[in-house]
Amino acid sequence: MNEANLTALRIAVVDDSAHSRRTVRSMLNGFGCRDIYEAEDGVEALDILQHVAPDVVITDLVMPIFTGIELVKMIRAHMTGVRDVPIIILTAYPSRQHILEARRAGADVILAKPVSPKALYDRVVHLIRRPRSRSAMEVTASIDEGDPVVTSD
Repeated sequence: MNEANLTALRIAVVDDSAHSRRTVRSMLNGFGCRDIYEAEDGVEALDILQHVAPDVVITDLVMPIFTGIELVKMIRAHMTGVRDVPIIILTAYPSRQHILEARRAGADVILAKPVSPKALYDRVVHLIRRPRSRSAMEVTASIDEGDPVVTSD
């Protein structure tokens, strides 16, 4: 599984569940990631993003204060230094409506919980190997064609 060198990555993990943050952190550590920043809500995440430019943000969908979708919208609209950071949303509620909202907000990947280490690893590697370049129009078109992949592999 460890074909890509992820040791230099900075990753922000945002989830109101301490257990979920520990689980994701453990997976990321298994991939070689060591520079991991944790936030228990979107407000804390925005504070972290003002001081650290992560290479990837992994956020839960349903959180207090504001949702993962609202966090994605704030990052894309207001966080100049990290506006284009790849964002993965993890959700226990992978409804078509949530998927469409997340993709339209600017999420790059939506994964269903419980997420497997292989699914997370594959998506992180894919995101860091390709720059964020698709426009919102292209993303919306691909959503309407059934493109969004939600998986727990």
